[in-house]
Amino acid sequence: MSTSFTEVYGRVILGVFVVAVLLAIARAAFAAPAGAVTPIGAIEQAVERRVGGGVQVSVTGIETNVTAQQGLQALPEPGARAGQPVRFVLMQGKSRLGVAIATVMIRGPHAVASRAIARDEAITEADIAIVNTPWPSLPLTRLPSQGDIVGLKARRHINAGEALTAMVLDVPPMVRAGDVVNVSAVVGAVRVSGVATASNSGHRGDIIRVTPKPNGARAIRARILSADAVEVIQ
Repeated sequence: MSTSFTEVYGRVILGVFVVAVLLAIARAAFAAPAGAVTPIGAIEQAVERRVGGGVQVSVTGIETNVTAQQGLQALPEPGARAGQPVRFVLMQGKSRLGVAIATVMIRGPHAVASRAIARDEAITEADIAIVNTPWPSLPLTRLPSQGDIVGLKARRHINAGEALTAMVLDVPPMVRAGDVVNVSAVVGAVRVSGVATASNSGHRGDIIRVTPKPNGARAIRARILSADAVEVIQ
């Protein structure tokens, strides 16, 4: 006995309805609670803090079992680079919730060599071109500006079009071990500040250890903001 058009149509409509209901249930199950931060959001925020403003950060792939949480933060592993899979530790306050493997793409202005530059050659303004393109495989850290680069020497031969970073330039550290720096931290809605001594050297955006004064306090991790200021990493 043949199936009538009405019966077939009814089955199709029922199938579409069932699929729609299942999709709605799935969206509800995986929706982030109000005010929660997703792992992708935490990673993008962490990278933006490290590389500075004026860039576009996007996560092209992620593997994690951690769901959206209030106050979720991400800490990239040392040596993390743009355009490559990176391991991030996902934290909520001081609690470690798990890890995520993600590839981060960055697009924004950065300095490249306008010509081939020989080793030990001093960089002039004419040697620098600013391009607004996706970053090559560069460390997830703030890049030197054009003003920072002028006068520096090349650590090795630099090809035309190559990014001008601390990897190819002899960039003096912004903070040296033993320097006294202003340290700030945000605790909830309260911002506190003090003075500390740097335990090691680093450039802008690097994470170093500092010892708050008076001496004898436990060393803490902090990110370099300027030559005399750092912020505590929670």
